[in-house]
Amino acid sequence: MCLLSDYYMRIYIAILSLFFMLNATAQGTGGADIDRKIDDLATRNKLMSNRLRELELENFKLSQRLDSIEGKTQSQLNRAQELQAQNERAMNLALDGFSNKFEEQNKTVKDVQSKLSEGFVKQLVMIVIALFILTFIFIYRSKKSTQKALEANLASWNQFQEHILKK
Repeated sequence: MCLLSDYYMRIYIAILSLFFMLNATAQGTGGADIDRKIDDLATRNKLMSNRLRELELENFKLSQRLDSIEGKTQSQLNRAQELQAQNERAMNLALDGFSNKFEEQNKTVKDVQSKLSEGFVKQLVMIVIALFILTFIFIYRSKKSTQKALEANLASWNQFQEHILKK
């Protein structure tokens, strides 16, 4: 944009200088010299006008390309944001799934621990009952064998006394 105003400024200065030169030389001598200078300035003005049109056209094309690039960049940015949002949703779903599995695993571990402790309590109760029954059996067998031994000893004593009394 600054380039365009610079060209306008040059054209304006060229026109002003042409005007002042015409006034200065109109009072003086050479009409042919003035005509030549006017033709040169007119030619230069046409060249500058053509150059200005070319630059305006090029500026318009660059503006269109810039708008196109800006549109593409914006669409790519939007796509990147959509992908990021999809990735965040996928991560959140994965984390939720992991959290659920972790909670299920904790419940499973608690169930296993409770079953193991329940089984341990049952085993402990069974061992105590088995020890009680074994103790009862040993006491009963011991009492019975003691009673048999006592009866056998008594029978043996009675036989011994009978044997001594017979003699």
